[in-house]
Amino acid sequence: MRAFYVEIAIQIEERTLVHLHGEQYRSYQRRVPMLLPFCRRRQD
Repeated sequence: MRAFYVEIAIQIEERTLVHLHGEQYRSYQRRVPMLLPFCRRRQD
């Protein structure tokens, strides 16, 4: 049940951050994984 709450909370937070910061945050999302931000995404 807690995992479900965390997943919903993350979605709400992401939506809020996009609303507040727009394209700048979208760019951040493309570069950084959601749950483990210290792990970089592989470049294609």
